[in-house]
Amino acid sequence: AGPWVAKRQTGLVLILTLTVFASVSAQSSHQQLRSGDEQYDLEHYKEAEQHYREAAELKYGDPLAQYNLGNALYQQGRWEDAATRFEQAVSAAPDDASFKADALHNLGNAQLQLHKYKDAVKSYENSLRLRPGDADTKRNLQMAKKKLKEEQQQQQKEQNKQDQQQQNPNQPPPPRDKQEQQQQKDQQQKEQNQPQQPNQGQQQQE
Repeated sequence: AGPWVAKRQTGLVLILTLTVFASVSAQSSHQQLRSGDEQYDLEHYKEAEQHYREAAELKYGDPLAQYNLGNALYQQGRWEDAATRFEQAVSAAPDDASFKADALHNLGNAQLQLHKYKDAVKSYENSLRLRPGDADTKRNLQMAKKKLKEEQQQQQKEQNKQDQQQQNPNQPPPPRDKQEQQQQKDQQQKEQNQPQQPNQGQQQQE
């Protein structure tokens, strides 16, 4: 899924000074999100990251800014940082099932890239609870389950190998009797001390 488009929220604030500050901050955050969206659509993910990060700082805890920042980081292959942002988006998300489902789906994608298959399965399942009919999430869930099963089988195989080695360690060959070793050593020394046979010269003819 592409980055979400910022939606203007209206609300009533009692204190005038806070109203002005909140309005300016929200407008600046909105502008940064829009600029980030433009860069993201151009596949300029580093530039999009900068705008989304600025929006997140201007409007602390904004789930939309965290979600978009996660997308920009994900596209740069920064899976760990992306997962952190998606987690923050999920935690701060309003009661919007569709938004939360997208954030959980993307969190699962980042976890899948990090080979955290068990966590990815959980994220995809939580996403599907909010949006049961999503085909992409279903497909990714099956992939994560397959990877998790393969990982568990490999771990079990390695564990069985270790258990077998502990039960049947390779014993070194037993040492030969010391007397036999000494006899062999003496025989070798005796052979070395024997004089070599001289070469047979030509017989002198009378």
